[in-house]
Amino acid sequence: MFSKQFAKLRTGFSAQKLYTPTVRTDGIFRFFVARAAKPIVTRPSSILHSARSYATYRSFDNSSPLLSLKSGNRTKQIQWVGAATIVIGIFYISNLEEAPYSHRSRFMIVSPKLEAFVGSQGYEETLAQYRPYLLPENHPDVKRVKKVMKRIINVSNLEHLDWKVHVINDPKSPPNAFVLPGGKVFVFSSILPICKDEDGLATVLSHETAHQVARHTAEHLSKAPIYIILGLILYTITGSSQLNQLLISGLLKLPASREMEREADYIGLMMMGKACFNPGEAVHLWERMTEFEKAITSGRLHSSPGGMVPEFLSTHPSSQNRIQFIRSALPEAEQLKDQAGCYNYSGLVPTFMERSRW
Repeated sequence: MFSKQFAKLRTGFSAQKLYTPTVRTDGIFRFFVARAAKPIVTRPSSILHSARSYATYRSFDNSSPLLSLKSGNRTKQIQWVGAATIVIGIFYISNLEEAPYSHRSRFMIVSPKLEAFVGSQGYEETLAQYRPYLLPENHPDVKRVKKVMKRIINVSNLEHLDWKVHVINDPKSPPNAFVLPGGKVFVFSSILPICKDEDGLATVLSHETAHQVARHTAEHLSKAPIYIILGLILYTITGSSQLNQLLISGLLKLPASREMEREADYIGLMMMGKACFNPGEAVHLWERMTEFEKAITSGRLHSSPGGMVPEFLSTHPSSQNRIQFIRSALPEAEQLKDQAGCYNYSGLVPTFMERSRW
């Protein structure tokens, strides 16, 4: 159960979500939207197909709602809905906590131990899927990724985790990277040319690590039962599970996912500053990513099927909005970089961070 739930949650650092691998993590790019990280919404085509399967026309599936407002005692039904809403509200408020860095208030009921278990399941699944494509430890690309990750780990407050770094050289996979709960890092070699240098790679890896710093996987899992209960309550009103899924996804799930992506952008940028990388390179990385997306959509580059979607239908912010947000946060990241002594000892601090692990 956890492994299936985990696969739905993973939205790694892929090129703008035109397509994503089946197994993913709380990620950065809304890049390739085909299999993973998309809301659980029944496609209109499936709804039309269902309608054609019956001799009579049926609007969604409201022929047999759980608690129909058209039958029975309306007063009792309204009281039931009101009481359930109050209970959910009290439970929600009593389990609010503050996210690191951004100080955002969020709902959290999943423990770090359960989150680690989900991460371990995802790690085994990812290894099983991509084991033939893993580059050896002594490969230059693996050494390059480890070198950057060392500095990010040292400013993440997650040094206690059992970190593992893997580079996947699968020619069929699009640019992507993700970090699983528990410190398991996967980078697809196809994203390295877009990263261009260590600062570009640090942009990707710090964002993905930021998802774990903020425990976004646990936050996704915590909200899942709330969405289910809200769906049941809405069903007593609308009698349509498909409509409820559309409402919950459009009004709650997708906006929450975009908020977590912006938060990971912010935390990742702050960690870049603390680790003495160039935070300004994040803007250039996203500009290169935007060009890559345009090449995919125009047909100049071949990739897996899928297309760009409007931001309000996506789990991730648009690239342009992302660049604008990163630019607004750059002064704060530069200030942290200055406080870390990076400008005074630019040649010594990164070297120390690289040698402090592995």
